[in-house]
Amino acid sequence: MRVFTSVVSMLLVAATASAAAGAGCPAAPGRPYHNFGNLCLPYTDVWRGNLTTDSGTASFVARAHYVLTLTGESYEGRFRCRGRACPLHHGHVSVTPALFEGGIPDMTADLSFKGGRVSCGIETLPLPGPLFAVDCNYVCRRFVRGDNGYGQVFATGTAALTPSRVPRVFALP
Repeated sequence: MRVFTSVVSMLLVAATASAAAGAGCPAAPGRPYHNFGNLCLPYTDVWRGNLTTDSGTASFVARAHYVLTLTGESYEGRFRCRGRACPLHHGHVSVTPALFEGGIPDMTADLSFKGGRVSCGIETLPLPGPLFAVDCNYVCRRFVRGDNGYGQVFATGTAALTPSRVPRVFALP
């Protein structure tokens, strides 16, 4: 028990010293940030904003958490949409920030939201903007048997979403 306590104490001292030296994300209750290079990425985030189509505007709220996969980092979660312009009213959302090598750090690389046989995704590259913000055109497709996997386009529009948390930049030693 004494060895375990001293090891834990050494780890806590080392973690506190590295955070104080700027070598990592600041310590905070509930570990709200994750180290990624010289960025502190939020573990959870909420994107709020509007979807706009020819038929009107809808409010869109997506709640997602940080996920590290073999293909990279993304935020996965659920969304709710209210209004005439909603292609779907609820379902799964994925927001992928441009954190890959060569990616523009102030840009969102991908947005997709889906439910049932409907899938919506970015039609054009998002515009550079504030970190983790989404400003892009999207297209929604309905998939039915026998459509060769391309789906039928039934909705297009623009998405303008703002995150509740943004990455923090810290200096590397």
